[in-house]
Parts: sequence; structure tokens; C-alpha cells
Amino acid sequence: MRAKHPENTPGIQQHPGRFISSVRSTIRRHRMLSPGDHVIAGVSGGADSVAMLLALHELKQDLRIDITVAHLNHGLRGEAAGREAEFVAALASRLALPCLCETRDVRAEKNASGTCIQEAARAVRYRFFNEILRRCGAQKLALGHTMDDQAETVLMRLLRGASTRGLGGIPPVRDGIIVRPLISMRRAAIERFLRDCGCDFIPDASAQEPQYLRNRIRHELLPLLTRTYNPRIVEALCTTAELAREDDFYLQAAAENALEGFLHRDSTGVRISVSLFERNPLLAGRIIKRAIESVHGSSRGLTSVHISAIAALTACTGSARSTPLPGGLIARREYEHIVIGAPDKPAGSYLVQVEQLPADVELPQAGVRVLIRRTPLDAAAPLKRAAGDTLLLSADSITLPLVVRSWMPGDRIRVFGSSAAKKVKAVFAERKIPLRLRGRIPLLACEGRILSVGALCMAEDCRVTTDSREVLAVTVTWISPA
Repeated sequence: MRAKHPENTPGIQQHPGRFISSVRSTIRRHRMLSPGDHVIAGVSGGADSVAMLLALHELKQDLRIDITVAHLNHGLRGEAAGREAEFVAALASRLALPCLCETRDVRAEKNASGTCIQEAARAVRYRFFNEILRRCGAQKLALGHTMDDQAETVLMRLLRGASTRGLGGIPPVRDGIIVRPLISMRRAAIERFLRDCGCDFIPDASAQEPQYLRNRIRHELLPLLTRTYNPRIVEALCTTAELAREDDFYLQAAAENALEGFLHRDSTGVRISVSLFERNPLLAGRIIKRAIESVHGSSRGLTSVHISAIAALTACTGSARSTPLPGGLIARREYEHIVIGAPDKPAGSYLVQVEQLPADVELPQAGVRVLIRRTPLDAAAPLKRAAGDTLLLSADSITLPLVVRSWMPGDRIRVFGSSAAKKVKAVFAERKIPLRLRGRIPLLACEGRILSVGALCMAEDCRVTTDSREVLAVTVTWISPA
């Protein structure tokens, strides 16, 4: 269809009532809008978004909403894109609605992100809409997706392989913000509505380009399925999507319930007990996705390959395996837990010589602080009670200078209560200290012998006895998350 100037659009009172009634029913069924909502209508100038805008305008008083039109020029199609922006601005003016038309550089986004042009355009578009929502203080974003878009999406995901969530297609409402008032309308009905209104639109030239899978599904596969197998294939696929969303909602709730008490968050990421996966093998994928979403805000880019790799971590033992995830995250096995978060930066080696006491040694590269105090034995008990990560060492055989340093391979200590020395590495393993933390735990040494390993253990020859006159109180605290 050739686009007409929107000034030729007749008054809204002439719009066919049946279409408007269907849109109203969709909005009410899915509770898309509430009285007082400020709605940003994303309008490209194509048939779907124009019809959505006209329908929302017709329902504006009934729904008691405010509308602002938003149009994004992706900077990809030169003069044609400029004409679309002019068309949308003129249509908004005709309807007496505020309009925001802006341009973004999608090619720059593509080059920066390394994604395809479609993914880059999507990212830029939603970033633009989020900016407009914040700028206008709006509650909802209305987009013009249709039943046909839904059917195409379900088929596309089915061809690529998808979970129940994927087969749920395009949700009518996402995150309580994005709403799709035309999701129950066929594209043919939308174009008929616009013809009856006398309002034209600007066809999307890219919708005909065969290099895109969606376009081949739209123009080749769906017509074939309609002619040969099911004349109502679009409706059937949309029903499948709705049922899949219902199942996904139930399974997601089950995963959330299973995670309760087993997902522990801190500033470095999340920690999940391996036993949770053992008890809920069928929910493992959803548990993993939810954990990643809690860290990263989204599980976009996560595939079955990533989920299988994390599942493999639950089957291994120890603390040495990890797997990379989208968004720069990493999943690693730490004894009885799976930890998901950003990769740790190595602490690096450190060595600080202590010439006098008391000493307050701060090690920012390890995120640790070590406080060393000398005190008479009878005054040491309150120090121990005041700080849980405190060791009391007999000071009788300890002379200055002391050394606070990082662990090195080959280090040995005769642990309190032991008859023979063992490697510090073995101490870490026995105490189930993750590999990522071992370089951060400070060793206290004197004249080449190790007196203590953090607050984990002390040497046997530092045992406090009734003959001890003075003790060293060594307190280790984390100044950045462990």
C-alpha cells in the first residue's frame, strides 16, 4: 500500500467498532492498562503500529489513559526512514498527541556488540523505549505485535529448538510494562481496519527480504501449512503458545519454590547447593536461568549448551572446574555449591614485614585486613570472644619481625594437634576453601616458619599452654566480599 498523508485520516468516530471492541477485550483480558496510565505507543509507521495507535486513541477516554507517540529512526534506510518519521509525526499531530521522534546509530551498536543487525536494532530500540519511559514518567509501553507475529515466532523457535518458555512466544504483557494490544488480531483484519478508516501506512520494505528467517516463514512456510495442513494454523500456533506460557508459569513457580532457601546472594554473585539439583533434576534448567537472572538481570544468550555444562559441574566433585556463561559470567563448582558470578581477579602475591606490635596490616589486593596484638594470657579471652576470626598464639617463641604473606605452593605447617607437617594446600582442601579464595588468605610467618593460616589454623608449636606468659591475638577480617 502507498502511504497517504495522515492529514487525510478521518475523525476517530468513523473507525469500525468491531475492531476497536476486540482490542478493548484483549486489553481487559490481559489487564494491560489501568486508569491513569501514561502509555508510550511505539509507532514505526507500519500497518500494525498505526492501527494500534488509532485503537488506543479511540479507547483513550474509556480507558482513562494518556498517550505519547514514540518513533525511532534506526539510521539504516536513509531518506525512506526520514519519510517514516515525518509520517508518524504528522499522524500524532492529527490525533493531537505528543510525539518523540529520534535517531540512533544501529550500525555502531552492531560493530560494538558483534551481533547481527537485527539483534543490534532490537537492543537499540528497547534502549530507546526505556529512555522514553523514564523521561516521560510513563508506566506502559505499547507495541503492535499481532497474532501473525506470534505464529511466526513460535514456528521460528520450534525450528531452532526451544523450551516451554520459548514456545510461549511473545507474551501479551511483559514485566508489567510492555503491552501488546493487537496480539489477538490477525494482520488481514488490521489492514482491513485501516482501509475502512481511510488511513494508510508505510509498508516495511525489510519484510520482503528473504535472507531473514522470519520473512521466509511468513511468505513461504506459513502459507504452505495453511494451504496443505491446517487453514487455521496461525490460530493453532497461538493456542500452543498460550498453553506453553501457562505451563511455563507453573514450572517457573515450582523452580522459585525449590530455590527458596537454597539461593544465596552476595556482591560477587549467587551460590546454589548442589543437593538442590539432585532433588529437582527436571527443574535444573529453570533453576540455572533464575540464578543467572538474579545476577545479570537477564538470561538472554543462555543456551542448552550452557545449561548442560553447568549440569556437568553438579556431577563432578572438588573445586577446580568452571564454565563460561553469556554476559561475562562464569559458573564454577565450589565443593557442595555451584557459584555463578563474575570471574575473580587473582589476588596476586603480597608480603608485608611487621616490625612492631600492635600491627594493623591492610591488604587491598587480597581484600583482607590482619590485626596483630600482643597481650598477657589472662587478658586474651575477651579478644577471642569479641572477634570470631581470631587465633590466640603463644608469643613465647615468636620474635619480631613477623611476615604477613600470600600462600605459595610447597608451604607446609604442622597444624595444632598434629604430629607431622602437612602442605597448606592440604589444609585448604580439608577446610573446603575454594581455589579463588586461597590466594587471599594471609599466612603469618616468623623466621621462615608458618605460624598460622589466616584464622583457619595455627602451628602446633604456637599452642597456648598454662606456661604461656603472653599471646599473640591474630584477627583476620574480609574488607571485600569472600
